[in-house]
Amino acid sequence: MSVPTEKDVSPDKSYLDKKYFINPYVYNCPFCNRRNLSYELDEVIDFDWNNDKKCYVHFVICSSCDKSSMHLSYDCIAKHHGAYSAIDYWSFNQDIDIDEHIFYSVPTSFFVLDKRIPKIIRELISEAEGSLKMNFLTGASACMRKAIYELFVREKVKGEHYGDKIKALKGKGNSPSELH
Repeated sequence: MSVPTEKDVSPDKSYLDKKYFINPYVYNCPFCNRRNLSYELDEVIDFDWNNDKKCYVHFVICSSCDKSSMHLSYDCIAKHHGAYSAIDYWSFNQDIDIDEHIFYSVPTSFFVLDKRIPKIIRELISEAEGSLKMNFLTGASACMRKAIYELFVREKVKGEHYGDKIKALKGKGNSPSELH
């Protein structure tokens, strides 16, 4: 007897909102944050990850915002159609969970940081998220701490200790009190 998965027990299919690829034709765009969009698998290239392993880079273009995202896999999960004919396109293999085969995607999240956030803080948060996805937990926590320190400097937060500075941030900005 197998253990039920989230998709077996979720009648509302909300688990699909956490995925990039719903199937070989539909995905959730991390740029425009729209769901259930068609996309084009624009190109697939491979390179040697190390002496024994290939890596495949999949470039996907959103049909809504026309932005391109990159997805890495150690598995060959796409095929090229019509290399020697007038029809020339790529497609993901049928009957697979594409997200299960992807180990890294850029952008790495559906949480897109607003341009009003200073560039240095956006970059540190993005680096932390990428480190977390690659299971580099020390690097992820170091990047987040550095982002918080940058926020302290930018907001001119005063306090003797780290905890004091965090508490001082509560009084800054226009966030609702229940978030404090």
